[in-house]
Amino acid sequence: MPALQISIYASLLIFAVGIVVKTIKISRMPIHLRWDLYPIPHEKGKERYGGSRHEDSDWWTKPVRSSIAGEVKEIAREIFGLKTLHRYNRGLWYFSFPFHLGLYALIGLIVLLSTGALLMMWGVDFSADSASLYIRLIRFSTIVVGALGWALGLIGSAGLLLTRTLRKNYREFSSVSNYFDLLLLLTLFAVGLSAWLSADLSYDFLRTFVHDLISFSATGDLPMLIRIEISLAAIFLAYLPFTTMTHFVAKFFTYHRVRWDDSPNAPGSRLERDVVEALGNRVSWTAPHIATGKTWSEGAAGDRGEPGN
Repeated sequence: MPALQISIYASLLIFAVGIVVKTIKISRMPIHLRWDLYPIPHEKGKERYGGSRHEDSDWWTKPVRSSIAGEVKEIAREIFGLKTLHRYNRGLWYFSFPFHLGLYALIGLIVLLSTGALLMMWGVDFSADSASLYIRLIRFSTIVVGALGWALGLIGSAGLLLTRTLRKNYREFSSVSNYFDLLLLLTLFAVGLSAWLSADLSYDFLRTFVHDLISFSATGDLPMLIRIEISLAAIFLAYLPFTTMTHFVAKFFTYHRVRWDDSPNAPGSRLERDVVEALGNRVSWTAPHIATGKTWSEGAAGDRGEPGN
């Protein structure tokens, strides 16, 4: 089997294991510091004006009226519109928005290529001359979605790189890894767009490659640009779990465990156990109001004696 295919299998394995490990690690972190921020989208009937059930007398004795639809709507706004970034950092949003749309489009490209590859495995005629309107529609959608993905991603990553480089307030808070991540993605988008324009306008080469991956068949010769494109994609997938770009995993916990967690701390509940456990953790920093080495429980009680062992 060609080394190019092996590299994809390896990168997919590293990506999957890395994401699972990071997700488990985040899920096992100590309970967050609750701020009780409102509105909370799942508060049915309250989110419209920023209220909460805490407005009601004896609220803890009343059933919770929640709305899954409210959460889905809010998450969709954040994922596809970068709502928070648009509100608080409009200058960065102008490039971050096309950058993320480009990534979403490339995920769609992978889905469309995989759909075509599966249909080919089942013996469906997936050529440009296919008599099926649905096949021609999938082929056309693949071309449009792929072109948008490469172009938007290139514009977004180039803009973000320039913004972090030229604007002092961003440059001061940018790490070496931030620049490396953007350069890697910029290169991937540029090579992908070039490969599409010069060698694979209909995506027949990439679709056949995906077919060979799924069917565990040895792939044939590929144009050099496409080989470079696939190699960069493999490097990116294997590298992704070890970067801050995994915020797409952390975002779930940020919203559901931090911003929207309004579960009452009832006696004997799991929340109570988590709070007790967190209060037993020791403080690793110091300040006028707390001593290093003391537990959070001791700090909350105002104990400023000698640090504990």
